[in-house]
Formats: sequence, structure tokens, C-alpha cells
Amino acid sequence: MSTRSIIQHHSQPFHKLPKITLKHLLIALLLLVHLLPIWIVKYFPTQDGPSHIYNAQLFKEYHDHQNFRIRDVYQLNWTPFPNWTTHLLMAMLMYIFPPLICEKIVLSLCVLGLPLALFYFLRVIDRSKVILSLVGVIYSYHYLLMMGFYNFSLSVPVFFWALGYWWKHRSNITPKRLASGQPLVGFYLLLTLTYFSHFQSFFLLVISISVFAGLLFLFSLRTDKTGLSFTGRLRPLLYFVTYMAPVYTVALTYYFSKTQGYGRNYRKLSWLNEYFFNLKSLVYFRNNHIWIGQFLFVVLAVLLFCSLWRRGTKFLGKSSAETRFSFESTDLFLVMFLILTLIYYISPNNIQSGGGWINDRVHIYLVLMLLPFLTIAFHRHLQYILIAILVGLSLWHLAYTVHDNFFLDREIAEMTESVDLIAENSTIVLYLDKPGQRFSAALGEIDYVKPFLHVGSYYCLDNRVALLRNYEAALDYFPVNYQYQMNTRPYSGPKTSYPRQADYVLAWRMTSAGVSKLEQETLGQDYRRIHTAERYILYHLNQYKPDMNWWTDTPNGSRRELVFDFQPKKGTAAPNSISVSPMSKYENQAYQYGWLTESKLTSSSQIEQPDPLFRDAIMSTTKADGVFKVVLPNGHYRVTCFFWVDAKNPISLIANGEKVIQNARQTDATGFIKQVYIITITDQQLIQIVYTTGQSWNWCGCKIQPIGHSSGA
Repeated sequence: MSTRSIIQHHSQPFHKLPKITLKHLLIALLLLVHLLPIWIVKYFPTQDGPSHIYNAQLFKEYHDHQNFRIRDVYQLNWTPFPNWTTHLLMAMLMYIFPPLICEKIVLSLCVLGLPLALFYFLRVIDRSKVILSLVGVIYSYHYLLMMGFYNFSLSVPVFFWALGYWWKHRSNITPKRLASGQPLVGFYLLLTLTYFSHFQSFFLLVISISVFAGLLFLFSLRTDKTGLSFTGRLRPLLYFVTYMAPVYTVALTYYFSKTQGYGRNYRKLSWLNEYFFNLKSLVYFRNNHIWIGQFLFVVLAVLLFCSLWRRGTKFLGKSSAETRFSFESTDLFLVMFLILTLIYYISPNNIQSGGGWINDRVHIYLVLMLLPFLTIAFHRHLQYILIAILVGLSLWHLAYTVHDNFFLDREIAEMTESVDLIAENSTIVLYLDKPGQRFSAALGEIDYVKPFLHVGSYYCLDNRVALLRNYEAALDYFPVNYQYQMNTRPYSGPKTSYPRQADYVLAWRMTSAGVSKLEQETLGQDYRRIHTAERYILYHLNQYKPDMNWWTDTPNGSRRELVFDFQPKKGTAAPNSISVSPMSKYENQAYQYGWLTESKLTSSSQIEQPDPLFRDAIMSTTKADGVFKVVLPNGHYRVTCFFWVDAKNPISLIANGEKVIQNARQTDATGFIKQVYIITITDQQLIQIVYTTGQSWNWCGCKIQPIGHSSGA
């Protein structure tokens, strides 16, 4: 081979890159324009979205022991339930971006993912019909997305990616190909992603693939001319059932666990018909979008009529029964559309185990599942008209969304202007009434989505604040749950799940009558207003101001050292020490010292120990930190802490946000250790947080000694 030929050979690319045309640029522009409702506003207005952002941050920050109030109110739920994806994705993104940006990234994936997934899906089924992926552009903003159902909204494009992948590779998933594993592994990965995004999408995906596999097998019996025996022709179906067996097990196990023994609520037939024929899955804030749904319904109905006419004409034109009853692969999607329509009409709207909006979710799938069956084999000019109609409907739909989001964002910004008044490691509870949730100053009455319902969650971002009425924490299919049992749903009454008063109360878009009732019957004299705005009032729990000289022992204010002896409730304290039991709460000790959290603490004793400070200890498990507060004058202090430790239970301690003891372990056979650190108090308090990476911690007490001069200010 000559040098010139070698150069030419190596200069050729392995894969020819597709040529970028004006058509590609216009499609890219259309998709990018549809990101405007997300990125032109600070707060994307959805119903549950703010709650998802907050709980994703809770999940990310939970491991940080400085978040002692969050760790006291909540616990993590590691169950592999099918509702993880967007919470986990946002939590990971929060290591790089602020919470609101993380939400926008997830929303962008949902909005761009659906038309791109439909493009892939239709290209696999029948590439001549990719024009219909423009329907996915219209559906990029839908009712369930604006409800804040991010996991479900992300599961819809994943559903069509998975279905398209299976359709493309179904013939390659055979025992001979299982050794390489590539098609099956890819299929399992997409199934897994669908499952962890949303169970209903996963269940419908399993049903759809199973129906297609069964019908393809039946069609093959009519068209197979290889002469194979029935057993030989049955083999591909047996392969399918084999690799789907674990999928069926997961799907049916979860389905029956969440449906058996639970009550159901059904929509009226009139509601189902109105929702179906108006395509109301495109309607969220106002009824303006109904026009778009009705126009799209007419377009799809015309295409369906043309498709059925074409198939009918072919049927009547066949000369023999054998050719007359031939089927096309796209006919399967009409069958699946009819099955999903049946599911839509017979399914309950919600199940008391937590499954809700079932009809709404099925409705999205039945519309999109019909697309591969629809014919667009028209004259080129008619195809251009169809494209113009679909693009026009998407831009019309987009214009309403941009308008509504712009004005709702301004209202939400006004409602969150007092966020900076919330102190770290505090608690806040929201009170609201129904009338205030369905009205916008700019849009008027809001008919469907409640964009202000969970906006109070923004008060808890980036400030270690625990939200006491967190609806997700009361449900077992979210990653963060309450530590304490909920007797009622989160916002159905004045009581919260946390056994102490909230530090802040937010009266959220309440009527004047509702505010008056709240102040008289619930808040009383315990709270005071600290901010009043047009649409909300922020209250703060009255704070007791402790005496900064509570531990001086002479009239001129000279100070002695403080010794706290941690022990059982009726134990005997060491000489010249202050006895602290598991029940010594800060608010019960004249706001001078005590435990700040509600975590369950116990005590233990070693009678044979000669040193009285090491004789007793307060203890708890790795799930509960010990948070002890002492009011002190500002100044410099030497703090000595006493612990029981062993090799399996190292001790760490954070003092006023600084990790001063890290993984301290036993130094001799006794297991008793002292740890000393120096600290400067600047805000008249010392908060110590003790924890362990082992099974339990044992804290015997601490000694606080002033160094030099300290001021009371």
C-alpha cells in the first residue's frame, strides 16, 4: 500500500457524521425555546416541586451532624420503592449547583426528554412517522409536570426509550446472545430506571411489552413459513417469559402490596369523558389550555380516521382471506391504545395506600401510544401543514406557560422575601386554608394546580431548618420520613408530628378569618408577628432571655468552672457538679443548659468506677446525636469532655460548628478517655454535638473553664 493510500485510509472517519441541515437547526431551536418557562424565572411554579427540592436537600445534608434539628425530626427511608430517581438526581446535583438550579436541570430533562424519547421510539417503529414526535413537544408541559410530579414526568420519556429499545432489540435477546448480554443488560437498565422513577410507568411498560410479545407471537404463527414445529415457533416466547420472569415478580409483588386491602376512589364517567376528549392532561393553571387540547384531539382524530380508512381499504381490496387478514406491526399500537383506554376508564383515581392521579397518568400514555399507528402518508404539502399545526399548537401552549410562570414567579418571590429571618437549626410549621390556595393576583382563579401550596418549603433551603408539615415525610414512598409517628396527614390540623413547639409559624395565604382563628385558638400569647405581607404572616416563638450570670458564685461576678455530670434521672452527681439526666431539656432548665433535641437518650452506670465523673453516662445509638447547649458569656474557654469508648464506637464532637474531636478511641483497657479543646464564644452559647460512626456513644460529662477575661456581651 502506498503512502498516499495509507494517509487516505487513516483520514477516513469510522462513522460518517450526519449532515446538519436547516431542519435540524429549527428543531433544536424549537426545543430550546421550550426551556424558556424554566429558565426565565427564579421559582418554577408547581404544586409539589418546592417540597421535592427541600426533601432532596434533606437527603443530601442528612449525614452532616451539624443539622441536628433536621436529624432530630427526620429519618432516612432506604427502602427500594419506585420513587427515587429525581430526589437522588437533585441531591447529587446539589453538590455542584444551588437547589433551584438543580430543579431546573431536572425540569429540563423532563421537558426535552419527552420529544426526544418519542423521536427515538417512532424512528425505531417506523421512521417515516418521526414527524409525530412533535406531539411530544406539545406534551413537554403537562398537568402532572406542573403538579410537581417530577418522578412520573421523568418516567414518561424513560418509558418510551425502554419500549423503543426492546422493540429494536427483541430479536437479539436469545440464548445465543445472552453470553454477550448487551441487549438484555441495556433492557434491564432501562426497566430499572423506569421502576425507580415511577411504579405506574413501570407497570404499564411491563403490560405493554407483554402484550406486544404475545401478539407478535400470534402473528408469527400465521406468517411463519419456515416449517418449524409449534414447539420450535414457541421457543422465542419462552425466552421472553424467562427473561421477564424477575420483572413480573417485582411488578406483581409491589402491585399487590399496594392494592390489596386498601380502599379505592373512582372518578365519575362524565369527568373521565371530559378529561379524555378535551385532552385535559395539557391543562394546569387555567382553562385556556383546553382550546389547545381540543385542537390536538381533532388533529389526532382525523389522523386516526385516515389510518383506519387506509387499513379498511386494504382489507377490502385483498383477494383472499389469508392476505386480507394480514397485519402490520404498527397495528399493535392501536390494540395497545384500546387496552390503555380500557384501563383509563376502569381504574380508580386513587388508592389509599398512596397511589393517586391514576387516570391522569394513564391518559398521557394512551394518547402517545397511538402515534405509531397513525398514518402520515399524505402529499408533501399536507405533511407541511401537519407540521405547521403541531408546531403552532406547541408554541401556543408554550406562550400560555411563559405568561403564567412569569407572573406566578413574581408572586412567589414576594411570598419568600422574609426567608432571611429564619434562624439556623430551627423549626417552622405552615398553616393554610383552602380558599387562599386557588387564587392568583395576576391570573385570578386557578382551577387545577395549586402553585402556592408548598412554597413555604423555600423557607427551609440552605439554612438547616426542619419543616414540620412536610407531606412527603408522612409517606413511605419518599426518601425522608418523620422520626415521630404521624397521627394525621401533615396539614389536616394544628398538631405536628414533632413533640415541641415550632420556632416559627407561617400563616400561608390565609383569609383574615383564618388568621384570626389561628391567632386566638392555636398561637395565643406564645408567638409574635415578625413580618406581615400581603399574602402571609410570619410568627416567631417568644424567646426567653437567660441570665448570663447564672453560674457566677460571688457578687462581683467572678466565675468558677462549670462541671456537668451526665447520669440517670435520680443519680447522685459528683461533688461541685450539675446533674444532667436524659430528661434535662434546655427549656426545662431555665434556658441555661440542657439537651436541645427530642432524640431518645438513656443512661448507664458503672458502680465500681472510683472517679464519680466516669461512673455514669448518657448514651444513645448512632441514629441519635447528643446535642447539649450551655449559655455562657462571650470569651475563651477550655472544655474537657469525658467518655466511655471502645474500638468499635469512636467518639466525635462538634462545638459551635467546629469539629473539635474526631473519632476518638480508647487509649487503655479501661475505655475511659478525656478530650480537651479550646473554644472562643462569640454568641453567648456553646452547643456541643456528640455522635459516633459505630453503634452507640456514651458521654459522661464535661467541664468548662474560663480562660482570661470574658465579657457578658
